[in-house]
Amino acid sequence: MQHMPWHELFKHRRSVVITCAVSLIHIGGAGVAGLWTGVFVSILKISWASVVYLTFGLASAGLAVFWLLIMVASFFGVGSMAIVRPYTAEVWPAGLRASGMGLAYGFGSLCGLLTPRGLELITGAPSFLSPQATPDSVLPATLLLATSSALAGLVFWLFAIETRGRSIEEIDTALGIAMSRAQ
Repeated sequence: MQHMPWHELFKHRRSVVITCAVSLIHIGGAGVAGLWTGVFVSILKISWASVVYLTFGLASAGLAVFWLLIMVASFFGVGSMAIVRPYTAEVWPAGLRASGMGLAYGFGSLCGLLTPRGLELITGAPSFLSPQATPDSVLPATLLLATSSALAGLVFWLFAIETRGRSIEEIDTALGIAMSRAQ
């Protein structure tokens, strides 16, 4: 396989947009999976030790409908990664596949790292470690997480390259043809 420099990624604009936008799903995943505990500390006014105990107990036993729904959302969120991650490799030509997938991982990880700061700004907390969320901040925070997931879904729906039933070689050939037309 011919070596291609990483900056060749940006000649494939559609693939850059698809892999970065699809990686926005990390915002919802990071927010739902790990950051709501601080909101519960602020709203319910209970200690972190109690939150840890309740989180473990409720998540493992499924005692409340809310936690059950969170677990279902997490199940499908983690399951969606089994689709998203391989897909981010399939939309790149062979020589750029590893770099393109690295771009998607890097962008998704950056989104996951910035999510706590975004939620802190929305909830009015000075930091995640000292939560000061109010009930009024729950809806805007939830809308941030939902919007990121909706945007990722919209990109899939409108711009995604169909890869089902095609070999990696067929996809590579199609990407090469599309690139030659664009130039």
